[in-house]
Amino acid sequence: MNSTEISRNKVFVNMTALRHNFREVKNLAGERRIMAMVKSDAYGHGLVACALTLEQAGADALGVMDLGEGLALRQGGLNLPVHVLGGVNDPEHVDLALENDIAVFAESPELVRMISDRARALKVRAKIHLAVDTAQDSPRLSMGQAGELIREMGTWPNLKILGLATRLASVGDAKALRQLEKFDKLCYKIKNMGFSGGLDTCLDSCGLIWHNDNRAPLVRAGILLYGVHPGTDFAALRPDLRPVMTVLSKITSIKDLKAGDQAGRTPVFLAPRPMRVAVTPFGFSSGLIRTRTSPGWVLIRGRKAPLLGRASMHSSSFDVTGIEEAAVGDIVVIVGRHGTSEIKAGEAAAWCDAAPSEILTLFGKLNPRFAEGSDI
Repeated sequence: MNSTEISRNKVFVNMTALRHNFREVKNLAGERRIMAMVKSDAYGHGLVACALTLEQAGADALGVMDLGEGLALRQGGLNLPVHVLGGVNDPEHVDLALENDIAVFAESPELVRMISDRARALKVRAKIHLAVDTAQDSPRLSMGQAGELIREMGTWPNLKILGLATRLASVGDAKALRQLEKFDKLCYKIKNMGFSGGLDTCLDSCGLIWHNDNRAPLVRAGILLYGVHPGTDFAALRPDLRPVMTVLSKITSIKDLKAGDQAGRTPVFLAPRPMRVAVTPFGFSSGLIRTRTSPGWVLIRGRKAPLLGRASMHSSSFDVTGIEEAAVGDIVVIVGRHGTSEIKAGEAAAWCDAAPSEILTLFGKLNPRFAEGSDI
């Protein structure tokens, strides 16, 4: 038995739910291609395992933010097109991307020219997306620069333009509509110039929900795949998503407090009355963020047990005064379902003013992780 198996904190990743969510995204995307975002260790769910599952499910491409993850995908046996959205700015790293058939999102004329020079030296054809600024608040290529650069690139046979790319600064408002209008006009202009890579992309998970009528042929699906609706206000589209991650701990001790006794290792919480408190080995070293706008709770025997005070590095305390049957060894649900009760990643994130992707990434990175329902 190894150390991860005996850990009292565990993260379970449900690959069956991941495949289900991909089908829901596919229903939204229709004929458009899907770049499955597996950046940041697949949002804490496991880079290679999730990528292999998404490849089996029918993803057309994989997206990461840095070259290291792109190389890890190739080393893990992934044959799908891999795109690095964060850019690659070092000549040595450009060489690694080219040698491993990894496409790059290029944000400046200087980077495009560097990629062209390195591709010429290696006698390969580089694949790039031109990342265009449609919001006027990013360092990416301006609309005018993009047209001029593509004209120049037409004389460089060692470059393949896969398409144009942009990022929406917001969704569901006039600013987003202006960005999409600008992007569509630029794509039309470039197509009339004779350049049509066929993989123009402007919609991520939020965009796919709010602006599904935009027909750019490639969508970048991220947080939707992992079972989280992106935001609290939604357009008419609301896919049937299933949470992929479950985070569990255990009760290691139960203490009876008198009025005035302290719970945990900090003086933040003093019992106002006699209380029964369960201690778990899940603290901020496991991802339980200390700075919180609401205490929040966990599930013990399917019932809510509020957090008392702040988490310490390796433990946290919960009120089980009303859960008389709670006992040492009981499962503690940090994120996930117990019976008819559930704590979603969005709820856990709201308690500490964080994003669901932040919570999932922390939990997945900091605790032993196990895949369920996988064909890998």
